[in-house]
Amino acid sequence: MLPILKKINLSTQIIFGENAELKLDLPEGRLLFVISSSVNKQVTAEFYEHYTKSNVVFFNEIKPGGEPWSEVIDRVYLDLPDSLQGIVAIGGGSVIDFAKALSILIGGGGAINDYEFG
Repeated sequence: MLPILKKINLSTQIIFGENAELKLDLPEGRLLFVISSSVNKQVTAEFYEHYTKSNVVFFNEIKPGGEPWSEVIDRVYLDLPDSLQGIVAIGGGSVIDFAKALSILIGGGGAINDYEFG
């Protein structure tokens, strides 16, 4: 029997340049910001100050380098509020991979290993 295929549509914006993190065109509603722990602390502080007036959830336990751990992805997914409207990733590949994994779980449910290893 062939495996059941699912199509998950993900909306992506890439913004770069000076102060790009403060110029995001964000949707209304509750958002999750996944921020690398290696992002400059002054930039992070300005970012928090700029967006804490919004309905935002912050997560910044991502260490640079290497792939995100499945257990951490699943734990964060299970703790997400139901009313989440979007995810913003700020950092390098590990942070972006983490955010993509969460968006897959939000769209399809389950555990990330269901998608990694079939």
